[in-house]
Parts: sequence; structure tokens; C-alpha cells
Amino acid sequence: MNNKTGMMKKLSAAVIATFMAASANASFLTIEAAGGFTEATLGNTNSATLSDAISPGIYSTVSWGLDAGNGLSSLVLEDFTVNVDDVNVNYNVSTLTHNNFAINGGSSLWLASAQIFGLMNLTSDFDDGNSGISTAFGSSAIALSFNTAVASIFSIDFTETYNQMGVIGNCTAIDNDGDDGTVGDHVNETACDDYFDYSIENLGGLPNTLPFAIPMHIDGNHYAMTVFATIDEAGTQLLPQDRFWTPEGQSSSIYTWVRLSRVPEPLTLGIMGLGLIGIGAARRKRKA
Repeated sequence: MNNKTGMMKKLSAAVIATFMAASANASFLTIEAAGGFTEATLGNTNSATLSDAISPGIYSTVSWGLDAGNGLSSLVLEDFTVNVDDVNVNYNVSTLTHNNFAINGGSSLWLASAQIFGLMNLTSDFDDGNSGISTAFGSSAIALSFNTAVASIFSIDFTETYNQMGVIGNCTAIDNDGDDGTVGDHVNETACDDYFDYSIENLGGLPNTLPFAIPMHIDGNHYAMTVFATIDEAGTQLLPQDRFWTPEGQSSSIYTWVRLSRVPEPLTLGIMGLGLIGIGAARRKRKA
């Protein structure tokens, strides 16, 4: 091998290594969650207290009731910015926490309803005009390029027990699920446990449910970005449909995640739940 040939091979290897390193460091997506509460109503139809402004008309905290010594009951939303660098990995984009404190005051001071405007701003290192949100799963046709946003409305219908003089136990337990009181009911830790029912309305034609999946075409490959919610920080216990409970005197959270997964071309598998395969595997591993 002459010196020139050897040098060319070394140069080629260096170029390939540099390209692979650059590709490895590129983020499929950067997701900036930027939503918050837009309204909250008390039992007397007055507005609840919205605070910690994120932007005009959007807030991170809603609080209500009269402080019985432990602080006000509240809902607190935290948004995060994440770089989606790997497929089949869960990324936490927001956390909604319910702080359920004993409160004085009657039902006119209870939270009755609230609404969150959910927003995820999407950007990508592969924003070359041929990458973005696809028209369908397995399609390379782009409906929306990156530097766009995915929006939804998360509506909360709140039910609270009355803590007489702020004492846990001086409550009348709520009919847990409105059914015959058998399978699937929430088990009260105290008679004062509170809950809210929720619904989600996705804007832009996406399914109005959790989880839901968004078709992606990134750097010549097909993906599904699944959005789902859990009640644990590990991202394994899916949020129960429609109703979320918090024991009295405690705090509980809903964690919203995204997960990017490759999908085949042409598409031969049902897409819903594809991004949650890893969650099921994690569950089975924990039970084993």
C-alpha cells in the first residue's frame, strides 16, 4: 500500500467517523411544553385563583378554599423542554400535581372545573423540509414541517369532599364510580378523598384520547410519536381513563410523556399502542 492510498483510507475513515458522530448527536426532536391553565371556576361560578403566569392568559397554578393551616388546595402544572435523542425511550414533558389539603368553607369555595391549554412546540435537527409531521403513518408526505406546535385542551370536572373545620374524617365519602360499588372502584384512604374527571380535545384532527400517536417522517424514516400519561414517575402505570383520585392530605401527580418509535414501511401494524410496547415490557419485567 503506498502512502497516498493509505492517507485516503485514513481520511475516508475520519470523514465517516465524523459524520456518524454528528448523526449520533443530532436530536430527532426538541419538545418544549408551554401550556397552562386558562380558566378555573368555583362552585359559586366565581373564578378560582390563577397564579404564576406563563404567558398572557396562561398560568401554572390554580388554588382554592380557605387555608385550614396546611396551605390551599391546588393544581400545579410543570412544563419541561426535552431533547428526544433516542427511540423507544420515555421523555417526561409535563407534570400535573394535585395538592389535596383540608379546607374550610362550603361548596361555594370548592373548585368546580378547570381547563388546561396544552402546547408542545416541536423543532428538530433534521428540519430539512422533508421532515415533519406526516399526513399518515408510513407516509413521507409532510402535513406540517417542524417549528410547529401540537395543541390540546385538557378539561377538568372537579369533585371535592367537605372537611368540616378542616378535620380529616369529618366527611361523607363520595360514591366512588357512580356504579353498583363493585369491581374497579377506587378504595378510599379516607372518607375525604377527592377526584376529578377529565377529557381531552386534541386540535388538528388527532384522537381525543390518551394515549394518542402522531405520525412523523424524520431524516427519511417513518416514526410514531406516542403521547401518554401515567400516575408514576417511572412511566409504567397508565393514567386511568376519565377519573383521577388524590387522598386527603396528600399530593398525587399525572406525568405526561412522549415516546418516539420506528414504524414499518409500508405500514402493516396497527399504530395505536405501538409506542407503548416498551411500557408493557417494563410492566412484565417488574411483575416477573
